[in-house]
Order: sequence, then C-alpha cells, then structure tokens
Amino acid sequence: LVMELTDLVKASKVSNVQLVVDSGAPVVGSLLISTHHFMFTPTVPGTEIEMLLENIEEREVRPCVGVRGQTLTIKCRDLRRFAFIVPSEDIAAVVATIDNLSIPANPTWLFPFFFKPRTTGPDGWSTYVLEDEYRRMGLPNESWRLSRTNLSYSTTPTYPSLLIVPAAVDDHELGDAAKYRMSQRFPALVYLHSKNGASSHFHFKKCVYARFYHILWTDCRSPSSAAHSLSSAHINAVTMPTSRSSAKF
Repeated sequence: LVMELTDLVKASKVSNVQLVVDSGAPVVGSLLISTHHFMFTPTVPGTEIEMLLENIEEREVRPCVGVRGQTLTIKCRDLRRFAFIVPSEDIAAVVATIDNLSIPANPTWLFPFFFKPRTTGPDGWSTYVLEDEYRRMGLPNESWRLSRTNLSYSTTPTYPSLLIVPAAVDDHELGDAAKYRMSQRFPALVYLHSKNGASSHFHFKKCVYARFYHILWTDCRSPSSAAHSLSSAHINAVTMPTSRSSAKF
C-alpha cells in the first residue's frame, strides 16, 4: 500500500519556488511533498508552511508574467490561501501529485490510517467503537440490522465501514438504492431513541428503490410498527424494477 502511494508522488522536492506574500518580495524556498504532506521551506529561515494534502480543497495554475514559472494558488479547507511561483518544468508534476493525493481514490489511503503517535498510550482506534455505540442504542434488533456492505468503503467512501439499516433490506437492495443517490449515500441510521423509536430524518429521491426503502424505514421507526412485518399492501405499493434502466424517476 505504501508503494502504491509513493508511486503517486510525481514531485517530492522542487527547488527555486517562490512564496508570494502580500507585501514585499516573494520568499524563495523549496516545496517538499510526501504521500500525505505538503511543505514549503524557505532558503533563509522564516515562514514555513506545512499542511496535509487532504486539506487542499482547490488548486489553480496561471501563467506568471515576467517570471520563468507559473503561479500555483492553493485554497485550503481551513480557509487559508497560498500562492507559489513554481518553475515551469516542475509545475505539471506538482499539480499531478496534488490531484492524486488531495482526494485519494481509496479512503484507507488517508493520513489517519498511517499516523503512528510518538508517545505510548491508549489505542486511539478503540476510543470509539461503532459496534459498542450501536449496542448502547439497543442495536441491532428485530427491526434494524448491522450491514457490512461498506466494510472496504467500496459502496460509499464517505460512510463508516459498519452501518445500521432496516432489517428487511438486504445488502443487494442497499446497493441498488445507492445508485440513485449522490456519492451513493443511501440512508443509514445514526441515532435511535431507546424509548420512542425516533430516528434521524432523511430525504428520499423519487425513484422506486428509494420509495421502497422509505416504506421499510418508516415501518422501523417506532416499537409498535416494528413489531409487525411489512404487509402485502406496503409491498404492493411499490413495484421494484428488475434493472436500473427500468426505474422511473
């Protein structure tokens, strides 16, 4: 895995880079790019910049008049903004590295999966255990089940690996429902009130899979409705398509 990430770094060090400042002459230094970090180190000790590549939200490249290089503007997710003048022969490699690693193709390539604290102490990964939190809410139960369909983050990369979904929906149907949602984010339970059965509210797209999923979700919301299975009237209210192409929006 480390080798795969290393192959995505097209420029690990670039010299003669200028950091554009609001007033005064640009600061000359070097860009250092690793599998997870983006750093600027000035030639003369002074302003240093270090950030996670994941913190880069946008990047823009523009020609730089009168200078042998191009301006690389970086907008960060924490609202910081930096502008660098990068030598023309290196700009393509720097941009390719940023594009490859600022939004990695696999969530397990993110920095937290590689971070190793220098001090010994409690294992941070065990501080918050999803299955323990679900059990605290009385899950899974007769209405809700634990799904491992996203265990490798392949179904929806922005969701946890373990999810609570209506017990009447199998993983295949979850995958079908996900096809009609942005970033494949099908509704999943995040909170269940232990006494009244109230759960989080989600908006459903108007497609047959989503309506079917909504019916199952509604039947799970309260202990009184969870006690009975879906009636034939509920099932017949939605005609499930045999393929995505047959779905009606």
